[in-house]
Amino acid sequence: MRKIYLRERNGNLLFLLFVLSSLYLSIVYKKENIHIYYLIAIIIAVFGIFFQNFNKALGFSINKLFNKRLTLFLLTSIIISNLLLILLYKIYDDRGIPSNQNHLIIGFVFFNSVRIFGEELIFRGFLLTNYIKRKKKLFWILNIFQAFLFGFIHTYATNGLASKISLGIYAFLLSVYFGWLNNKFNSFLPSWIIHWMNGLQTLLYAYGLI
Repeated sequence: MRKIYLRERNGNLLFLLFVLSSLYLSIVYKKENIHIYYLIAIIIAVFGIFFQNFNKALGFSINKLFNKRLTLFLLTSIIISNLLLILLYKIYDDRGIPSNQNHLIIGFVFFNSVRIFGEELIFRGFLLTNYIKRKKKLFWILNIFQAFLFGFIHTYATNGLASKISLGIYAFLLSVYFGWLNNKFNSFLPSWIIHWMNGLQTLLYAYGLI
C-alpha cells in the first residue's frame, strides 16, 4: 500500500510541475487565456499530493494506466474517435491557422492539455462521486445531462448548421462514452487521454498537416 501511495503522490507531483510549467509558458507567450483551468488543475494536484482519499476518489494515479483492459479500451477508443473526426472534417472546413508556429508544440502539449484536463474535471469528474456511482439511475441521468451540455458548447466551435449539428452529436455521444468509461475504471484519466488525442488531431488539421 505504501508503494502504491508513493506512486500516486509522485504522479501528482509530476502533474503539478507540468501545470506550473504550462502556466509559466502561457504568460511568456501570452497564449491561451484559460487560467481558470490552471487554477482547477493546481488545486487538484495539491489535494492529490496530500490527501490519499481525494486521490482515490478521482482516480488520478499513474497506476491506472497499467491496467491492460484500460489500455485496450484506450487504443480502440482513440482509433475510432479519430476516424469519426476525419469524417467530420469532410462536412466542414474551418481551418484556422494559428500565426505562431510555436503554438503547435508548446501551445498544445502544455496549454491545451491543461484546458482538456479542466474540461474533463468539470464535465466528467463529478460523476466519480461515490454516491452518484452507487445510484445507477442517477448516474445515467447526470451522464446524459453533462453530455448534452458538452455537445451544446461544442456547437460554437464551427460555423454552418450541418457542421454544428454533426459536431454537437459527435461531442454528445463521445461525452456519454467518456462518463461510462471513467465510471468503469474509476478514474477520469481515460477520457482525458482520448480527449487529448482528439485535440491533437484537430490541431494538426488546423495546420493543414492532415
